[in-house]
Amino acid sequence: MLPQPRKPRSSRLAQNCNQGDTMSKYKLTQQSDTVIRVEDGYTVVIPFAQHNADYAEYLAWLADGNEPEPADPPVIEEDTPTLQEKVDALELVVGMLLEADDV
Repeated sequence: MLPQPRKPRSSRLAQNCNQGDTMSKYKLTQQSDTVIRVEDGYTVVIPFAQHNADYAEYLAWLADGNEPEPADPPVIEEDTPTLQEKVDALELVVGMLLEADDV
């Protein structure tokens, strides 16, 4: 017996939305030209491109009155050493190793 052909994703989304299930969920990104869709445990980054079918689905989803989740706040790494600080630390370690060889 041959497997049944899979319905196009847009049909599956429409079917699930009609069942009250929010299968597709969108989230904004820090970039102003992409959005994230989380679907069936997968994360897809959708570029805002006029001829992109996923972007068209996102626009239709918005037009239906839906709102995406806000973007995560940017990750700010505090106390990240500068290149010069890294070089200084490396020179210190190398100097200590050279001194250890002299002993």
